[in-house]
Amino acid sequence: MPESYRLMRSYFATTSQWKDYDPFQEQKDETFRSSAAAIYRKSRLIILELAHTFAELDQEKAILDTDASKLQVLFNEMLQICLWGNATDLSLLTNMTHEDIQKLQSVGRAAQEDRKEFILLDNSDEAWKVLSSVKDGRVDLVLDNAGFEVFTDFLLADFLITHTPYVSKVVFHPKTIPWFVSDVTPKDFYTLVPILLNKSFFADYPATAEQQKDLERLVTRWDSYIKSGQFSLSVPQSWKTGQPSELADFWTSPSPYAVLGQEAPALMETFKASDLVIFKVNI
Repeated sequence: MPESYRLMRSYFATTSQWKDYDPFQEQKDETFRSSAAAIYRKSRLIILELAHTFAELDQEKAILDTDASKLQVLFNEMLQICLWGNATDLSLLTNMTHEDIQKLQSVGRAAQEDRKEFILLDNSDEAWKVLSSVKDGRVDLVLDNAGFEVFTDFLLADFLITHTPYVSKVVFHPKTIPWFVSDVTPKDFYTLVPILLNKSFFADYPATAEQQKDLERLVTRWDSYIKSGQFSLSVPQSWKTGQPSELADFWTSPSPYAVLGQEAPALMETFKASDLVIFKVNI
């Protein structure tokens, strides 16, 4: 299967007009657009439903900074949202309707409780111990799917930077070529914010004024984090599709993770500078 994606990429790479073309872009955008109901619900969950905590976190930040137990509860909530956001893998959902996908993307508290039995191993406590022991730390996030899932990845990154005293930077790791239909490319990363701020993109799924305001406030902050480098991509913004990258090519290679240090030493070195690396990809 991976070989077919590399072969497809080789066809486009030999052209002069199609070098940056992503044959799956339209499908990714349409699936993301159809996820609007879940996206607005998520924004409300983060800002309104978590016992109005997110609406008052700025005022309570000093208190939360000294109460790691409260932050850990919120951290576990964010992990759950981020975990189940990966239900939208287009390469696995060829026979599912958009309604089926929206059901999979429901990550409310009741749904989270129901899904605990599907978690084979939960190391969230260990991850929290690592994070809560650092100051101005760095977290690396190896991305999987574009659209709804990367939206939830941004939610986790936002929580870590905005609402904890432990993390000041999150580095995102994309694929360098269109991969397994829905995997995140640099273009997907940089277009997420303008897509979410574009009201016409979700025209078929209108939001209330309150929902729109919640989402705009959140996404505008993400835009500032991208500009400041607090949300950082492992490849530069000037990077072109298919351009070699010693920090990203490993993710579309045939090599297993066990040889990452040998096959991608530069990538391994950058991971050593991170306080926590979260893999969203299928292992």
